[in-house]
Amino acid sequence: MPYKKLPYGPGPAAYPRLQSEMLQEKLIRLVARRVYDLERQRILPLKDPEVEMFTAREISLIDSWIRFFLNKTAKEVSRYSHGKAWKLANEGDQIPYEAVHIE
Repeated sequence: MPYKKLPYGPGPAAYPRLQSEMLQEKLIRLVARRVYDLERQRILPLKDPEVEMFTAREISLIDSWIRFFLNKTAKEVSRYSHGKAWKLANEGDQIPYEAVHIE
């Protein structure tokens, strides 16, 4: 899925459409929570994931990224996702996958 530059970091280009579809199909729900003086939306799944659609290698890769980010703060994750490719792109521009190699 192509990614693009969003105001707070890179994100799937089709994110708004996908979120809307998942809400309509009752696969997720949005919950508003206060975080200090801000309100933040959390996406909660309403259905167990269909993991059989992934290979063991794909699941292992996802698990390794979860472990990598597990104890990171939001600021650390943000720094990680706001690399040179994100900085060079204009808002709304698609970010090529190959750009991950830009240092």
